[in-house]
Amino acid sequence: MKNIIEILIVDDHNIVRSGITSVLEKQDNMAVVAEASNGEEALKILSEKSPDIVILDISLPDINGIELLKIIKKDNFQIKVILFTMHEDAEYINSAIDNGANGYILKNGEIGELIRAINQVYLGKNFFSEYVSYIIVNEMKQSKNMSNSAIEIFKISPRERDVLKLIVEGFSNKMISVKLNISVNTVAIHRTNIMKKVKAKNAADLVNIAIKNNLF
Repeated sequence: MKNIIEILIVDDHNIVRSGITSVLEKQDNMAVVAEASNGEEALKILSEKSPDIVILDISLPDINGIELLKIIKKDNFQIKVILFTMHEDAEYINSAIDNGANGYILKNGEIGELIRAINQVYLGKNFFSEYVSYIIVNEMKQSKNMSNSAIEIFKISPRERDVLKLIVEGFSNKMISVKLNISVNTVAIHRTNIMKKVKAKNAADLVNIAIKNNLF
């Protein structure tokens, strides 16, 4: 029997919530257990339920979605949060990542991207839409000088940087092994070594540290 991914949708537009629910309920491994139109409703639901994933908009009527993300992660760190928004500015993306977002998806993308994000995030991975990944990588390129100094401090090797870049983009060990033409075991070793070097507590922490310090 498959595990059912329980989902809370937080968006102030009823048509958006209904549309997402309609699509997700067709997936045999997903169930929308609750909906909220604002932050207050979301927090009340979270005081009574513990969904696996929260799909969260940034523009809410009573509280900014990033602020709500902070509260959720502080009180329920095990709950994973995917930002689903129209905001594509680097400021929002970086703030979401800094505050523990497990995914960031743009509403103007394909709905299949949200489904992939839910499945990957449920498995403990991070997921960023293609354009968001582009923004992240572009920001890193613009900060290359800072990146070089941080790399020297953490002693990240060129191959580890290759692996780390793909980790940040949400690829699994198996997918990274294919892209870099190395074994899955070698990828796992690189991942472990990188986490030790930067003192990351978990995968989400590793991504946060990598982005903050421009390590790829």
